[in-house]
Amino acid sequence: MFKVMRESNMDMNTAGYNIIIHGLCKAGKFDEAGNIFTNLLISGLQPDVQTYNMMIRFSSLGGAEKLYAEMYRRGIVANVITYTTLIHGFRQVGDFNTALDIFQEMVSNGVYSSSITFRDILPQLCSRKELRKAVAMLVQKSSMVSKNVTL
Repeated sequence: MFKVMRESNMDMNTAGYNIIIHGLCKAGKFDEAGNIFTNLLISGLQPDVQTYNMMIRFSSLGGAEKLYAEMYRRGIVANVITYTTLIHGFRQVGDFNTALDIFQEMVSNGVYSSSITFRDILPQLCSRKELRKAVAMLVQKSSMVSKNVTL
């Protein structure tokens, strides 16, 4: 599809690339999505937070870290989806300390968490018997959860 669009001289913008990347990722064609991402960069267009969120979500954890660092270097501001995806990835591989560090970074950057973010963190705190942190986080949750974010 991308090849046909390019051959027909269709004018592509970041949103168009995002649609193609999303479709390829959903279809499990991660290498192709990576190639499209590279083409976006080569074309001179700038990826946006949605582009990076898709690439981070469907990358390995190491790849996600590199993409997050690249995003930061480009001055693209992470949002709740970016942070929650990273937190979830680190928690899944058992690196809860890094997940917690990312949560603290999110809070210090003024990004409101989703209930999904808390769902990744609170049970871990309880299982580690860090109940004071869990209670403090519940109090914090009531003041900062964005009710409009879905993943």
